[in-house]
Amino acid sequence: MLILKVIFLQCFWFTIVLFGASINSFLPILSSICIGGINYFIFNPNISVG
Repeated sequence: MLILKVIFLQCFWFTIVLFGASINSFLPILSSICIGGINYFIFNPNISVG
């Protein structure tokens, strides 16, 4: 799963770099927030105070 995550993020980064000048800047920001949310729900990190 971790390898798929890395491959997906590399493809996302490549797409942003390649088409960054021609797309609206709101779309990559929204996509990044969605990817971060999906990542949180898939890996479900344990958050503790101390």
